Amino acid sequence: MLADLFNCSFTSGKFPDLLKASLVKPLLKKGDLTKIENYRPISLLCFLSKVLEKVMYDRLVNFLNATQFFSQHQHGFLKDRSTNTALYDLTKFITEAVDSGDAVLGCSIDMTKAFDSASHSVFAGIA
Repeated sequence: MLADLFNCSFTSGKFPDLLKASLVKPLLKKGDLTKIENYRPISLLCFLSKVLEKVMYDRLVNFLNATQFFSQHQHGFLKDRSTNTALYDLTKFITEAVDSGDAVLGCSIDMTKAFDSASHSVFAGIA
């Protein structure tokens, strides 16, 4: 029965409305209890919603991997990839370039609280 529901959801591209409901609770990250910026929202979902999401995620990632959708330079949100593997690849690239006598130029950007400082009117047109 669950397999049928999940397959129907996947083939139709629809997520059942019943599973979309959540209870949002504020969770203190750190610091002063009276400052709203010290909290982050946590959504409490129905367990079936989490199971369906995981099944869909696994199917999609398996398909994208099988079709070689991801670039070899993609490190975020992939199994066995992380900031550590990104730094390793970057270090290897720089070392090989320097060893070959090539010039290397780098630029690093601090994206701390990037979403908080972004223009949300830009995101409004996406949804």
